[in-house]
Amino acid sequence: MTQEQHEEEVENSMVLTRQPSEVFPEFLEQNEHRYHINRVSAIELSATGLLTKGQIDAFMNHKQQFGPFISLMELQSIMGWDASIVRKIIPLLYYRPESQFVPEMKQRFKEGTHRILFRTGGSTRWRSEKDGYVGNSSRYLFNYRFQFEKLFRMGFTVEKDAGEVRRMDHRSGYLVIGKKGWIQQAILGDFQVNMGQGLIHWQGYAIGKGAGILSSFRQDQLFIPHTGNDENRFHRGVAISIKKGKMEGSLFVSRLNTDARIDTLGTDSIPIITSLLSSGLHRSAGELRTRKSLSKSAMGGRIRFTHSLGSLGINALVHSFSIPLIKEQKIYNQHAVGGKIWWNASIDHQWMTPWGLLFGEIAVDRQGDWSVIANWIKSIDPKLDLTIGYRKMSPEYSALETNCFSDNGTAGNEEGIYISTVFQPHKSHYWELFVDRFRKPWPSFSVDGIEYGGAWGVKYSWRPNKKTSMQLRLQQQGSQFRFRMHVIMQPGEQVELRIRNEVTFLKSEKSREVGMLSYAEWIGKDLIKGLTLSMRLTFFETSSYATRIYAYERDVQGQFMVPAHYGKGTRAYILAAYGLRNGIKLQGKWSLHRYREWRIQVICPLS
Repeated sequence: MTQEQHEEEVENSMVLTRQPSEVFPEFLEQNEHRYHINRVSAIELSATGLLTKGQIDAFMNHKQQFGPFISLMELQSIMGWDASIVRKIIPLLYYRPESQFVPEMKQRFKEGTHRILFRTGGSTRWRSEKDGYVGNSSRYLFNYRFQFEKLFRMGFTVEKDAGEVRRMDHRSGYLVIGKKGWIQQAILGDFQVNMGQGLIHWQGYAIGKGAGILSSFRQDQLFIPHTGNDENRFHRGVAISIKKGKMEGSLFVSRLNTDARIDTLGTDSIPIITSLLSSGLHRSAGELRTRKSLSKSAMGGRIRFTHSLGSLGINALVHSFSIPLIKEQKIYNQHAVGGKIWWNASIDHQWMTPWGLLFGEIAVDRQGDWSVIANWIKSIDPKLDLTIGYRKMSPEYSALETNCFSDNGTAGNEEGIYISTVFQPHKSHYWELFVDRFRKPWPSFSVDGIEYGGAWGVKYSWRPNKKTSMQLRLQQQGSQFRFRMHVIMQPGEQVELRIRNEVTFLKSEKSREVGMLSYAEWIGKDLIKGLTLSMRLTFFETSSYATRIYAYERDVQGQFMVPAHYGKGTRAYILAAYGLRNGIKLQGKWSLHRYREWRIQVICPLS
């Protein structure tokens, strides 16, 4: 998957899951470090988003057949890998003879990498009195990380948003010990948990519905150190995974104070939680009242059996709340998570068979309601891949933090079938198609009754030479239809131009709405030694917010923006990055939309 394809998957995920958020979590920071070529796993390669399932299998088969790699240049000899694939993945890999590996802690600190990141910014939108904010306009993030290969990691983050009164409103940290004997991983501090195919628990990032051959496949490490600045969607405690032979056992215990809205019930004014909050903003008196108002405990784990052909896992977790969770009395909330204790359990599997990759999960909740996801991926031909997926999730089924393959990413109240194919008849021509149909038998937030829906999409990519590519995409989601043309040109080794035109149509019983967006982007790399510049100018006009158009924006490292363009106007930004000889990176972004906004960031390696 190229960077352009990845950006499009992110934009597609924003639209098809109907997410209102404009800022993605720092999902790529998990892959900032490099992997030793002889220790990197298939899961880690998949998490980079740069390789297909077939390319990863070819990598692992090459290492199994010919033994450990002796140089990064050996990547060129992997069957099915060409120069473009090697160029994509080689920045994330390194090679060092095993004889140089010294595991002592002192040597780990000497050979490991230390990094400090500081980010600050501001906006002319600041109106503290009108908005009722109690703090000043300053915002900043400070982050320190240390890593020695996969054996030892630690880091901490301090962050404050504009309008918040606390100088260290959010604090997070972790310590990770890697593979040591039976211990595969041990984490103390903050971490995220991703189980199965996301039916019972998934706190990390996952691609939404699209034509990518792996878009329906959830694959990530069970425990991931919490490296971003999300203030609520993580665990705080201890997690450990051990492995002996083909059996692996994992367990975590967590207790975290999280943001929630408190109300009272009955004449006795019994306190209850009506909703869990995720913004992490504590700027006004009302937001401060919700800050860390709920103590949420969790305990869970997984037992997994691994085989050369795949794996089978049993997952379970229990959540408990200091105050009962009772959501607003609406018909769509009737089957929501509630009470002081909630648990879920599941069995997930993935098997590579002669008939293709089979994977899925079956889950149950505290009330005995169930959900199931089953998928099949097959490389019918080196030029043709096919995916077929089926999901049936009971209207009564519910889980607290999910991110599965469904219409909006949540588990429950949906039955559907998904088919996608990727066809590459020639190295210059690439086709992606998908169709998804679903039914929701119980009323949801947006529909007061049974909902029948679906989506389909066709994308054609043409790459006549190494310096030019074009993408055409047609896509329909419900009553909304979208067309996009995206062109990338490289007139020189250091210059890249990107041009996009996109139109969206929304037809309802009462009216028809239209949205249009066009942008031109200029990217200059190493214009002056170490200096990279990006500039984009966007024009847009939409009938309303319903025909908004998302467009991925380049930003400072670790910050990712996918703003929604609606109404009529322009948006522009300039992004600059300068690398000094000692490894220090200076980055800055200035953007202009309805208001001006700026961001400055310094990344300083200490070793």
